[in-house]
Amino acid sequence: MDLLDADGDGKTTFAEAKSVLRGLDDDGDGKISWGEYLAARKNGKLTSDDNAHEMYLARMSKIKEILIYAVFMVFFSMQSCRDLNNANVFHFGNNLAGQFTEVEFLPEHSPVFNKDFMDIGTVEEFFHFLYGPVSHTVYSPNTFDGDTSFTFEGGERKGSTLGYGKLLGGVRISQLRSKAFDCNFHVNGALTENWNFTCYGKNSWFDFGDFSLATELTENFGNYSSPNPDAMAKSTEYAYDGMNAWTSEPLANDTVAHGRGKYMSNFETNKFNIYPAPAYSLVLPPSITLDQAREVVTEIFNSRYIDLHTRAIFFEANVYNPMLDRVCHCRMIGEITSAGGLMPTFDFQVVRLWERVSSVDDLYAGLTTVVGLFYAYYLWELYKVFKIEGFKILHSFLSVCQIANVVFFFAAVGCMVQAERGYPSEMDPNSDEYFDLGPSVRFKGWALCIQGINVFLNWFKLISILGYSKTFALVNETIQKAAGGVAVFLMAFFVIFYGFSQTHCMLFQGRLQEFSTIGDSCFTLMRSLLGDFDFERLQHANLYLGPILFIIFVVLAVFVILNMLIAIISDAYVEVEEDVRNRPHVDLFEDIKDFLMIQLVHGDMKRPLELLRMVIPHTVGRWVDAEEPSETTARKPTVTPSTTLVMVPLMVPLVMLRARARRLR
Repeated sequence: MDLLDADGDGKTTFAEAKSVLRGLDDDGDGKISWGEYLAARKNGKLTSDDNAHEMYLARMSKIKEILIYAVFMVFFSMQSCRDLNNANVFHFGNNLAGQFTEVEFLPEHSPVFNKDFMDIGTVEEFFHFLYGPVSHTVYSPNTFDGDTSFTFEGGERKGSTLGYGKLLGGVRISQLRSKAFDCNFHVNGALTENWNFTCYGKNSWFDFGDFSLATELTENFGNYSSPNPDAMAKSTEYAYDGMNAWTSEPLANDTVAHGRGKYMSNFETNKFNIYPAPAYSLVLPPSITLDQAREVVTEIFNSRYIDLHTRAIFFEANVYNPMLDRVCHCRMIGEITSAGGLMPTFDFQVVRLWERVSSVDDLYAGLTTVVGLFYAYYLWELYKVFKIEGFKILHSFLSVCQIANVVFFFAAVGCMVQAERGYPSEMDPNSDEYFDLGPSVRFKGWALCIQGINVFLNWFKLISILGYSKTFALVNETIQKAAGGVAVFLMAFFVIFYGFSQTHCMLFQGRLQEFSTIGDSCFTLMRSLLGDFDFERLQHANLYLGPILFIIFVVLAVFVILNMLIAIISDAYVEVEEDVRNRPHVDLFEDIKDFLMIQLVHGDMKRPLELLRMVIPHTVGRWVDAEEPSETTARKPTVTPSTTLVMVPLMVPLVMLRARARRLR
């Protein structure tokens, strides 16, 4: 029988626990510390056989952990859920993407069918895109009401698009160029007897022909003549560090070296190609007219801005929406790969640039501070466990997740700070300068990705923490028990899956884009397991082997291997269910109620109330109907991590709002 259960009813009540607690509380502070517990064991108050006390203290410790984590998740959810119900953030980026990439080319460039950005396959078509949809979106009033007098902008063009969107500075056209080299050495002699072959880019066996900084071409080239009669130079070369396409002036503050010197200046396209900050920039001011913009595009085309040395061409713009306080960084890319032609890709990222502008921002900054203090508390708890267990702490799933949570949280905050450091100190929206916000936007994007992973880990970890309850213990322990079998299964599945992926890639690489690489082949076969496949295309690509291989893969993967996975988890579930059923009944809510009653009278939660009375007596006096603190209770309480976790969530928002009110006055 549990020694705390005085009346033998099988349940430890608050009164019974209170009686035992008083007997073990040597210093009279109303708390049973670990030292007092060990002293009770040493002095014979508890014998080695009296593990019921130890079990009770462990239960109370678990309840405390659950409550602290629940409070933490409340503040974490408030801090991380900002604007997640605002669908206009999506529509802002999606509408801009639609204007740039889905508006049809002009009829003279596509007289037969409605061609748009994703239909581009040649360099000429990319110029048609610049001449049509780009000029239309950036310099035409048709994205709003079509009023050529720009009445909605006060009678003159001010760089607006889609009504509320405001271009931040100019837009930029740029490219990357590679050196040429004689590549007859890797061509069969039967073809080189009467012809010399020239290749561009890297000269290595692994990534032959790809762009690299080692083979980048940096010399000025061409002969550009600005259509502006007042241009500084009527005719000039395309400069490596770029120029203003309307005035022909060199770009003083936006050199290639400056752009590539920023953190996160490299970026990856949807084709998994990584490029540095581009060169040979041509910046078009936001103040020129639609006809003038098209004259610039025509001159760029006629002066052969793009040639065989060009490996990628970029169009970039930044659009700010004050209604949402968001910036959309727009980038459209034409990649000229070793296959020839041009492959279009695009990227539209919507982010908030500045995090501390309004009082709402201050409130969320306070919530972030509270979450950071929680993580500091958990880090301290991990350190105490590490001092005892050492690196064995890594054997615990909860400990590993907690370490990951702390690292991810501060990494996300660091990315946010670095993003704001990358903004220009002054940013005139009407400036002719192009503002390179790409690195800062990518830092913001990384911060959001890290936060997303952290959110998943925190909620997933809640299942493990609530394992105190039999219901959650069933789920948690089933996953743990099935982990070993699932790991062995995944190894066997990987062998079979990779074999089929390589086979499909070898058969269909030159015929189906879905199997153009081993990676694409893996994704395609994985989608097929979810029912997303095109059997007729496989059959058309290879009349016999296509259907045969696919049917064999589906039979093995779905009817055999996946059912084995279900069997492994089901066996683990049956074993855990039987074990959990034989455990003593646990009433989570009743235990929480008992714990709170003990803590309110004798435990940690009494001290935060006393401390709050001392710090903000008038405010707490209105909320808590209590007598004035006596000389004993008015002494300065000891601030422990537990008291901090209760005190700070109440104080930080008040302090932040008070500071904000002081600034407004």
